[in-house]
Amino acid sequence: MVLALAGLSVAIAAPTPTGGDPAVMAAASPSPTPKATREPKPVRSHVPSETVELRGMIRTATGEDGRVAYELVDAAGAVWRLEVGPPWWWGTADPLAAYAGRTVTVTGERPLGEQDVDVLAIDGKTVREAGRPPWAGGWRAVGERHPGWTRTKADRWEAKQAAKLERCSGEHPPGYCRQLRVPTAP
Repeated sequence: MVLALAGLSVAIAAPTPTGGDPAVMAAASPSPTPKATREPKPVRSHVPSETVELRGMIRTATGEDGRVAYELVDAAGAVWRLEVGPPWWWGTADPLAAYAGRTVTVTGERPLGEQDVDVLAIDGKTVREAGRPPWAGGWRAVGERHPGWTRTKADRWEAKQAAKLERCSGEHPPGYCRQLRVPTAP
């Protein structure tokens, strides 16, 4: 703290504890790690990836949760976990199910250093396009197929958007109100 009296400035130091256990004193005043020096949390979508082409047999394994997982075992014996998206997106039409037990060529993307492969094509047949998957974007973007979608949520969202549109129409010059996101029917 600094006091200024008639042109004089006096610095008063904050009291510091003296004596005692050094470990207790260190624990009492931890120094936080500055944000600039912290390691960022890894986000899978930001991890560099590479396109791979693998040849091998697709086998299935059932997890503890009862879900079927697909793996590709190549000629060298390496096991690659295959992903084609969330089970709710595909339902009973999982594209990997038809290839279980067969030897195929899989084209996909994998994060560097991992054994997980996002399948893009099997034996030259496109499963999905590269880039943002069609199931991304939450219930507003996907619609009724998304597990988080409910008619009540959709009705509330549509009412909210209609109210915004009503408040913004007519009284303002063009371009004054920002573009409204009105959901489209799935």
